[in-house]
Amino acid sequence: WKINRESWTDNDRNMSLFFMKSYANFATYGNPTPAQILGLHFEEAKLGYLKYLNINTTYNSSVLFNYRQTESAFWSQYLPTVIGRLVPTYPPVTEYWWEPKQPLQIAFWSMSTACLLLIVLSVVCCMLWRNAKR
Repeated sequence: WKINRESWTDNDRNMSLFFMKSYANFATYGNPTPAQILGLHFEEAKLGYLKYLNINTTYNSSVLFNYRQTESAFWSQYLPTVIGRLVPTYPPVTEYWWEPKQPLQIAFWSMSTACLLLIVLSVVCCMLWRNAKR
């Protein structure tokens, strides 16, 4: 599946450039915009003053604050006061019975599995070779 180059506008290129630079900067520096990118700059989020990017076109996008704070106030403020405590968010349950926690564990179990497969393969090959001699 291929995108026609004629349908790829300058706004599309600018938006693509913005997101690629933002993600790369966030992965590198922990900040999507250490310097302005196409006129936009994110500042550090502070409690009660959360910012978000309102995307229209790259030259018309803006950084706004407190996205739907009143709509989420029931869950974040009212409900914990009624219950008397903050409701914890539980981590997602993995579908595996055991989740490796260190790269050394992953390497150990990977090598153990590879060795077991090689042993089974060599036994099968020996049996086939022995039967082929007769």
